[in-house]
Amino acid sequence: MAGTHNRYAALAATIATALAGACGIGQLISPAHAAAATEYALETYIANVGGQEQLNACTGGLTNMAAVSNYLTKVEGTPKLNLPIHNECGGQPILGLEEGDKVLIDGLGEFEVVAERTVLRGGTAKDLIGLPGSVLLQTCHDTGNEMRVVALEPIA
Repeated sequence: MAGTHNRYAALAATIATALAGACGIGQLISPAHAAAATEYALETYIANVGGQEQLNACTGGLTNMAAVSNYLTKVEGTPKLNLPIHNECGGQPILGLEEGDKVLIDGLGEFEVVAERTVLRGGTAKDLIGLPGSVLLQTCHDTGNEMRVVALEPIA
């Protein structure tokens, strides 16, 4: 687990550096920025890092599935976070996101929805290859046999 945590820490640092340059994360937390009249379709946070066990803890926040994030980053050659949440644990709003919607992930920044994909529940990280964006939000459809994955890009 320590190796996974170290890989996550390196991935998080890379993404933070890239996002800081791309969307001014330091400005995200300034009082002037907080007072700006931006309407978000979703405001959320990353609650934990790990695998299915952490996701199943149902903390109300997103889980960084470190193994999937690391795999996608390696295969695609650019930093990418996979952030699932169970539908019944707070993921329902992801089902309503549309291209162009704004999303705020506390501590990570502001994003815009740029694409979406439906994959079969129980699929693998390979099903996510090729989605644009540096962050992928994921939750199950109400039927339970499919998952919706929404791709986000930082807002400049």
